[in-house]
Amino acid sequence: MELAVGARRIDLTTGVVVIGTGRAAGLGADAVLEGCGSADGLPTAVRVAQASPQDADASRLVVLAHVGACRGDPVEEVRASLHDQAGVALGHGIAADRLVLDPGVDTKPMAQAVALLRGTAAIADGHHTVAVAALGPMFSDAGARIGLLTLAISRGCRVVITDDTRTARRVADVVTAVLSAS
Repeated sequence: MELAVGARRIDLTTGVVVIGTGRAAGLGADAVLEGCGSADGLPTAVRVAQASPQDADASRLVVLAHVGACRGDPVEEVRASLHDQAGVALGHGIAADRLVLDPGVDTKPMAQAVALLRGTAAIADGHHTVAVAALGPMFSDAGARIGLLTLAISRGCRVVITDDTRTARRVADVVTAVLSAS
């Protein structure tokens, strides 16, 4: 599977896209988080990233996010919600290779976050790209950040949204190298 980032296409079987936020966006980032909010007719939790300020609207990644704690089975609840959002986005003409699903682990209690990271394959359902937003209190400790990113990438998350792009890039490169060697 490939993801279009600006004019580049990144092979997600061997690589991870790092999207930077804030001041650290340029250090090891493939793209910069441009904003968060809603767009006409699209789901309410939408993050938009671009590879460079010159990118046209058509080349921006659209990250659909699930926000808040889950009431039932977190994997099934988040999978269903994000797939519904993806259907709406596709119906609005957003290309599938520009869509990324973010289960919102940064907005969940730790037990739900870990369950979602373990359930990445179910959320991806064989044809979606899944992100992990490494933001918020659970990712504030360096050791926890590295551990959670390692779990996320090893379980199939191929996009990392973070304010610590340098660490995310290093973790992504090491984990993908280990996975490709096995």
